[in-house]
Amino acid sequence: MSVSALANSALANSALANSALSNSGLHNIVGCDFGAPPGGTAMVPEHDLTPDDAKRLKFLRILAEQSQLRSRRELEQMCWLIAAERSASATRYGLALFGALAEYARQRLVFHARDSAIASDDEIWLLRTLRAYEDAETPNGRALVSWRVMPEGRRRIRFLVGGLAEALKEDHEICYQADKT
Repeated sequence: MSVSALANSALANSALANSALSNSGLHNIVGCDFGAPPGGTAMVPEHDLTPDDAKRLKFLRILAEQSQLRSRRELEQMCWLIAAERSASATRYGLALFGALAEYARQRLVFHARDSAIASDDEIWLLRTLRAYEDAETPNGRALVSWRVMPEGRRRIRFLVGGLAEALKEDHEICYQADKT
């Protein structure tokens, strides 16, 4: 087989894989991005975060990784279960949130591996959004959501972020348990 035939075969396989990811909606969240940041994306050293935010970020990164292992159908079912029973766990809210973000984010979101020493813009955005909902600053939270989420997904994302913020308030120990992994 010639070099050009091999190259064309590799390009076709890559396009097929990208098409499959695109159809699943999971292309919008990167669980582990080890490359250079995309143009213009700021990186924040993790040591600039408060200890509580660093633990929370690790928990969110674990949820981002876990959400990529679930099918879109599973994540949709989680949303329906949460809507029916508001007392869902932080983990269930988080998994459903990342599934919805994969579908409705305006751009590809970058979430690093759980022990990464830097935080992406998207991770800082999610931390700020959660903090706004925890502190009952709903207008600020709504604005933050509208900057990163397409209009048709905003209501779902706001519901899930609000639920996750409330669940984390009630069970703040879950972030400390994630820190031990």
